[in-house]
Amino acid sequence: MRRNRFTIDELLEELRGQGICDINDVKYAILENSGQLSVLPWPGTQPPSADDLGVKAADSISLPVVLVNDGRLISRNLELCEKTMDWLKKQVRRQGLKDYRDIFLLTLDGGGNINCIPKENSK
Repeated sequence: MRRNRFTIDELLEELRGQGICDINDVKYAILENSGQLSVLPWPGTQPPSADDLGVKAADSISLPVVLVNDGRLISRNLELCEKTMDWLKKQVRRQGLKDYRDIFLLTLDGGGNINCIPKENSK
């Protein structure tokens, strides 16, 4: 570590950044050529995964899809979300707006949640 000018403080900081608070939980720490620290913890020091517990984990992570970007409709994304223009018009009215061109950003996530940011001076 000294040859690479890597201090104990930097080591502890890197470990904390990887979620390891106790240096005793580390079996190996390897300083890669890129300067990145790879850490291999002792078995049993990590929390169990869903597989370890025999639980089927649902894939609940999905990125929001942009439907309107700076007043421009992205019709391909509307189709991908299996939504119609009538559906979009209803959502625009629910936001108190007259037209999708009054929207700065409108997104739809996998759970059906809508995030709408109107353009300034559009309400």
